[in-house]
Amino acid sequence: MSAPVASEHDLGALAKYHQFTREHGASKVVYRLTYLILKPLLIGYLRLTRTGMETIPAEGPVLVVANHRSFLDPFLLGLLFPPSRPVCFMGKAELFARPRAGWFISRLGCFPVRRGESDPEALETARQMLLRGGVLAVFPEGTRLRHGGLGKPKRGAFRTALQTGATVLPVCVIGADRVRRAKFIVRPVHCELHAAPPIPVEAAEPTPENAKALMEEAWSAVVDRWLENGGSPAPGERERPPLRERVKRALPAPRLPERLRFWRRAPADSDARAAGAVDHEVDDLPDEAPVRPLTGDEQPEVERPE
Repeated sequence: MSAPVASEHDLGALAKYHQFTREHGASKVVYRLTYLILKPLLIGYLRLTRTGMETIPAEGPVLVVANHRSFLDPFLLGLLFPPSRPVCFMGKAELFARPRAGWFISRLGCFPVRRGESDPEALETARQMLLRGGVLAVFPEGTRLRHGGLGKPKRGAFRTALQTGATVLPVCVIGADRVRRAKFIVRPVHCELHAAPPIPVEAAEPTPENAKALMEEAWSAVVDRWLENGGSPAPGERERPPLRERVKRALPAPRLPERLRFWRRAPADSDARAAGAVDHEVDDLPDEAPVRPLTGDEQPEVERPE
């Protein structure tokens, strides 16, 4: 049984987006105009911090490897490069279901990928993008992790880097998961981008061993930047837990004082053990002389007040 077509996505329409990205990467007019509008907003409103920009290659193919926290991540990563070097990225095919939205994001350098199945068209578009000397941003975790720490990366993107000899640039994104509140509210939360030193890659056979070694080297750099800047060491979670669950995790389990536990009834076996303990204590008392009853002539001595 064949997999469902993109959001009942039309494969012919998806092929057009792939073709545009392979030939143009991004529209110079649309990308630069969007860049000039978003840059002051993102830097000023989100107080965006960027580090490590001095080590980013000015030319040649670059594969940006980053953790995924928010829908804003591709736009934030684009600010690491000048507008003359557009950052392309993959987007789930559902984003292209509406023609106008699909046209706009494709002009920003986004191309579709069908999730949950093998998509050779997306891999070929990524490969051609890097062979043209472009910049491609990927999220090896495979999905957004909105809570906790980082997830486990997948090595598929690193095979593309080995095929093309693209430089791998590890980048850590912090704070973007707290930006959106409800559906359309973007809060002024401090966001950070920390770029690690780039990893030069020579074109080689993309064997699973080579891809795994490159993945571990790049992802360890992302993890180091994440922990150095206050990221959580806990495993990442796709959805943010409810408030009650978050409070329960943060606070210790409440315990009543001992004097307020009188209403708790002890189990029957506890009562039996307590009774046995009392009998045992009575049996252990020292022996005393037997009490002799008084006769009629004998009266107890009673002290009378003077």
